[in-house]
Amino acid sequence: MAEIIETSHAGTDRMLEVYERFVGLETRIAAHRLTIGGVHVWSAARSEIFRKVLTATATTTDFHNIDLAYGGGRARLLKNLALRNPFLAGRADTVIFRWERRHGTEGDPISNAVASSLGGQERLIQIEARGNPAEGPGRYSIDAVAILAKLVARRLDLRPTEAERKAMAAAEAAVRDEFGVDVALLGFLSAYAVRFESRARVFTQLFRRLGTRRVFIVVAYSFPDIIEGAHRAGAHVVELQHGLMFRSHTGYDFPDSQDVQYRPDEIWLFGDHWRTAARHDPRTKLTVFGAPHIRARIAAAANRTGDRHGLIVLSQPAVTGQLSRFAIELASLPGTPHILYRLHPNESADAVREAARLSGLGPDRFEVSIGGGGTRTMELQAAHRYQLGVFSTAVVEGLALGCETMILGIPGWSALQSLVDDGLAKLVVTPEQAAAAMTGPPSAAAVVEADRFFA
Repeated sequence: MAEIIETSHAGTDRMLEVYERFVGLETRIAAHRLTIGGVHVWSAARSEIFRKVLTATATTTDFHNIDLAYGGGRARLLKNLALRNPFLAGRADTVIFRWERRHGTEGDPISNAVASSLGGQERLIQIEARGNPAEGPGRYSIDAVAILAKLVARRLDLRPTEAERKAMAAAEAAVRDEFGVDVALLGFLSAYAVRFESRARVFTQLFRRLGTRRVFIVVAYSFPDIIEGAHRAGAHVVELQHGLMFRSHTGYDFPDSQDVQYRPDEIWLFGDHWRTAARHDPRTKLTVFGAPHIRARIAAAANRTGDRHGLIVLSQPAVTGQLSRFAIELASLPGTPHILYRLHPNESADAVREAARLSGLGPDRFEVSIGGGGTRTMELQAAHRYQLGVFSTAVVEGLALGCETMILGIPGWSALQSLVDDGLAKLVVTPEQAAAAMTGPPSAAAVVEADRFFA
């Protein structure tokens, strides 16, 4: 068994190395053919399985720690069932499943852009896929689906057969042999199969009742049950790009796609760059829709006047521990400019602030900014001369705003390796390297042509 690299360094990416071994494992065990009760559980839960491997091998922390508790309790639930129930929506040729990171931020601008582009061409409703409060005309809650699915699940008998148990045991053994860690698959995927099938059945009935012909989903790999329900109802499924696509992204990269299930029929991309950023399933049509919400943000932030100074660090939940430690060490070096640590909308500021306090850093040296949406992030980027990130979409947006860019060489950095290869960003692995990159006169580094990424 090959040894897992402890830390990334220039030219390597631990996450990518683990991912390539994961892909090889999938091929050897024919993972996408594994089923429980007729559900292709590996295909459906691929991203979650890979996250378990990453966590077990200490490659990253958990990915998006999302709080879906929006309050309101029984009163909110009754209101949603009575007034925001999609089963009572009448007819809807098109259904958009919205993906709001957190209620109170900018919401889901890509869904807004698509809904606006469709205009009055067809009957359209929007459903809050993540449990956010459904507000505004044509907006519906997913609560009714969740409740009905629980009722369906009680009557489902998807207990794995003896053959399925043996196949899962063999898959667990293969993971152990490859990575030297235990990842319990049987229990997890057995429960997953019941949840998947119960929700897929309810979604099928919903789409048939609505007469839906087209379904849009943001982050489709998180909702294979919606995809399956739409396909059973004869609807065309379109995924809306929401962020980076790259090799080692389990939602988009399929080097061996022959047996992969529950994929959208089409993906609407931000720009041409993303066609080849990952090894897409060749059965999926790729269409450039553009990113009007990002272009509008860039245009607004670019109008800022005044001197640019300091460094903005763009955090990500999967690597926040490593990234924040690096930023704090960097801020502790003599002569380092002021650092603003910009949190992802799904992150809490408490741990990072406490770590900075324990390191003796005050807000004059190291400041934490709570994430609240892309527009505010771009305004902050436009005020800073330098930016540092790992695999955040915001890094590409900052390039369009003229930030001198550094990519930190920790797991996941190869998602933006093309920027390093093209001379648009510097790869750094030590605080000293980052400090050295922030010396000297303003760089005449190329500003990325926005059209390449965001049409």
